[in-house]
Amino acid sequence: GRYYALHDQEDPQVAQAIQEHYQPLQAGSELPQTSAGKVVAICDRVDTLIGIFATGKKPTGVKDPYALRRAAIALVRLSIEGECDFDLLTMLQYSAHLLQDRLATDTAAAEVFDYVMERLRGYYSDQNIGHDIFAAVRAVKPTRLIDFNDRMQAVCSFQSLSEAASLAAANKRISNILKKTNAQESLAVDESLFSVSAEKQLHQQISQLEVEVAPLFASRQYSDALTALAQLRPSIDQFFEDVMVMDDNPLIRNNRIALLNKVSQAFKTAADISLIQN
Repeated sequence: GRYYALHDQEDPQVAQAIQEHYQPLQAGSELPQTSAGKVVAICDRVDTLIGIFATGKKPTGVKDPYALRRAAIALVRLSIEGECDFDLLTMLQYSAHLLQDRLATDTAAAEVFDYVMERLRGYYSDQNIGHDIFAAVRAVKPTRLIDFNDRMQAVCSFQSLSEAASLAAANKRISNILKKTNAQESLAVDESLFSVSAEKQLHQQISQLEVEVAPLFASRQYSDALTALAQLRPSIDQFFEDVMVMDDNPLIRNNRIALLNKVSQAFKTAADISLIQN
């Protein structure tokens, strides 16, 4: 294709993109070097995955006659290693929309997204990054692969902190409480209902840290944000030491649950660290 394009006096960049869009040819092989080559390579894989999934010929078991596994891994590498920042789910949905008059694409985007996520799990496993780290990030449902990778690296760094094990255990405890109580994320904390110094201290600290880490999260500095949130460890430990969450008074009980939800949501801005195994 590249030679035909050059023969027909196409722009050399077009010819180069035609050659590069086949890359990577296999696991670990070279990625496209030009922006045009990367874009066409990504679009080709998306179109292939959506089209074949929509025809009902998705891979089953070890059978993969259309090399969809290779296409999905290529998407992962093109985004993360090729530094192409795009919303994978949005792109898959758009591709499905383009084919909806010819194929049954209603569920194709979601199915392909999940398929790529499984390949992404393997991608990190090959780097000896634990499945628990992947699960912690996957739980908050990022759809941009570069963003997903930033979160993965941040959680790996967080796991090395001395506070990590205690905070992971505390978040697991919080998660279990929130599940049992069916707590609403919209529950507001009422400071006037605090009666124990430990809950006042935790609320004051998490409120201050929320302001501090907001710009860090906004700029995807997840590692710095999680390191800042690690300062909560003494306050969280003291809270569980001194405070009975399930108080008989429903107002006090719900207020304490709302406080715990506030803590949980702060961490979940990056990942669900309750899923980390230490």
